[in-house]
Amino acid sequence: SYTSQSQLRPSESDAPLPELPTGPLPLTKDWRDEKVVTPVEDQGKDCKASWAFSAAGVIESNYAIREGKDKLVTLSAQNLIDCVKEYGDNSCKGGSTEDALHFIDDYGIMKETDYPYEGRDGASCEFDESKSFTKIDKYRKIPSGSEQQLKKVVGLQGPVVANIHATEKFISYDYGVFYDEECSSVSSNLNYSVLVVGYDIVGNQEIWILKNSMGSDWGINGYMRLARNKKNHCGIATAAFLPVW
Repeated sequence: SYTSQSQLRPSESDAPLPELPTGPLPLTKDWRDEKVVTPVEDQGKDCKASWAFSAAGVIESNYAIREGKDKLVTLSAQNLIDCVKEYGDNSCKGGSTEDALHFIDDYGIMKETDYPYEGRDGASCEFDESKSFTKIDKYRKIPSGSEQQLKKVVGLQGPVVANIHATEKFISYDYGVFYDEECSSVSSNLNYSVLVVGYDIVGNQEIWILKNSMGSDWGINGYMRLARNKKNHCGIATAAFLPVW
């Protein structure tokens, strides 16, 4: 079972990316069409847990791609909020997607039905390894700043969790293609996490399709269209990760 005395291994994220599936890179891709993306969740206003929801989401989708879409299940963000704080994170005050993936690498993650979301802070870790849904073998970071590599991984492998700079305009996004001149791609400004579930071309604009955790009333049914190939806008490719089994 999980204990706070565990010794963290060095980060695995800087190792080379795994060999991707062969075949031509699709012009557009939306993993929702493959029925391997869970419904949009709502973290609420009192818990800054985008890092936990997006980390759970990247496991959900890539597991279903690997094992079959009938294996798609919502995983527990609360599990990560309560337990990853032992790695130095601040639960509902903010955390690290990389630390979340490190926890899932070390111990696994439970299903939402076994460890439901409460949006609470300061709770003790109630992780039960016997109810762990899956563990990952490792995780990898997309080469920092490379939207082409991000496209290749999303197009051929599956959704990716990305840390971004969320401005006030981002939080109030409603529709359309999002571009904000105040958005930074510098790693020190990254303050939010999303799941990149695809990419598309809308009119003559290239976009990323982002799944958020602010409920289905936010954005376009809970999703955003972010400007793509605009100099790594909002840092979409600055700190993006994928799990590996």
